[in-house]
Amino acid sequence: TRLISCQADGSFNHTLTCAAVQCTHEAVPHSDQDQSQIVATYQNTVDVICNTGYSFNSSNYQDNTRLISCQADGSFNQTLTCGAVQCTHEAVPHSDQDQSQIVATYQNTVDVICNTGY
Repeated sequence: TRLISCQADGSFNHTLTCAAVQCTHEAVPHSDQDQSQIVATYQNTVDVICNTGYSFNSSNYQDNTRLISCQADGSFNQTLTCGAVQCTHEAVPHSDQDQSQIVATYQNTVDVICNTGY
């Protein structure tokens, strides 16, 4: 809100314009928006796509694209994080990994050693 006053010459003392609110979101590591802040104005949207091997839901590699919208209060409708995709494998009988499910994240490895005789 800003007040403007009518002057003696019939003009107002200021020329006013209403500018759209600007939203900012921190850069999202491991995405196409990882270099700088994400900036948009009210009612505009930005696509954020996680890089290969990363997703918004670590157990679903296909959940890698989100559309965020700039809201009237200057915030985006979502806060985003791209996490490494998680791999799971059933326990391997007759090995050092025979007690529970094997879990690892993208680009990590798990050594599985078969027991003697297997």
